[in-house]
Amino acid sequence: MGKETIVLPGPRPDRGERGTTKEAGGPPEGKGPVGARVFADSPAPSPVFRGRGLLLALLLGLAVGGASEGDASHRQVSWRWEARDRTATVHLPSGAPGPGLLPLVVFLHGAGGTGVLGREQTGLGALADEEGFIVAFPDGTGARPDRLTWNAWYCCGYALDRRVDDVGALDALLDLLERTFPVDPRRIYLAGFSNGAMMAYRYALERPGRVAALGVVAGALRGGDRKAREALSVCIIHGTKDGVVPPDGKSFARPQRGRPPGEAVESAARFWAAANGNDPTPHKDRRGQDTILRWTGGRMGAEVELHLIDGAGHAWPGGNPRKYRYCDEPPKSPEASRVLWRFFSRHQRP
Repeated sequence: MGKETIVLPGPRPDRGERGTTKEAGGPPEGKGPVGARVFADSPAPSPVFRGRGLLLALLLGLAVGGASEGDASHRQVSWRWEARDRTATVHLPSGAPGPGLLPLVVFLHGAGGTGVLGREQTGLGALADEEGFIVAFPDGTGARPDRLTWNAWYCCGYALDRRVDDVGALDALLDLLERTFPVDPRRIYLAGFSNGAMMAYRYALERPGRVAALGVVAGALRGGDRKAREALSVCIIHGTKDGVVPPDGKSFARPQRGRPPGEAVESAARFWAAANGNDPTPHKDRRGQDTILRWTGGRMGAEVELHLIDGAGHAWPGGNPRKYRYCDEPPKSPEASRVLWRFFSRHQRP
């Protein structure tokens, strides 16, 4: 069957801190997701489109069927931001209980990757089927469609060089997903790997109030002048032998292009713990290769969890061994996707 294109309305006005659009009249010229599209390759019904999602789909005339690679659970969405066409793959859980709103996990791939590679790397789609959440895999930008990056302060590549507004693009994506699918706005979680983890840090700091928890793997938090404007639960996973983003932060010791250096991994965890008002001394645990530090007792139940994986390199632990660009072979355990989901499922916005 042919693809159906749906033109969706623009972003919510007057979002204040939640987005770059502050004018009641809509988004800045050339930036809003007007003309955003949802593609579906089959009109077969999906069990996730129930309640609000099904009603919205019917009102828009959306074909609520399957999409890519023979898997009826995938949708391709696109929207326009900064005169660029932005894209994402959305995985809808095959066995979602309904009716009702579902949690959403947004995963940001590493430098030189894509959303599709991120899906293959993490196994989050299969986990979403087990646990009943929606997961989105947006694409960064790049001169080549198979080597994409995010503008995460000092990293990386095309997106950094061209000062791409990825914070605004992610705002627009979340608006689009909330309108199109049965997303629970209190249970939106942001995860990322490497450059995508750095982008997740940036988004959380610049858009307080939007996500319920943050999960970062093999990423660095920008050092220097930055301040958290809300208490936020953060789970950090990092290999002790990561040579791309060393846990001691040394590869980011010198500012690049005038930008502040990065933090050591434990310093990043302590930054969030201090911002949350967590107890300054973490609880320590050990499970196989995994040394776990937990900072608890924060405002609004916020906590910080740091997993240091002995001997692991620059990889998504427990993920698909397929490597791209700077990735190392992942350790079989712990499974980062499951660790993050267990952490996410304990938190929601009030």
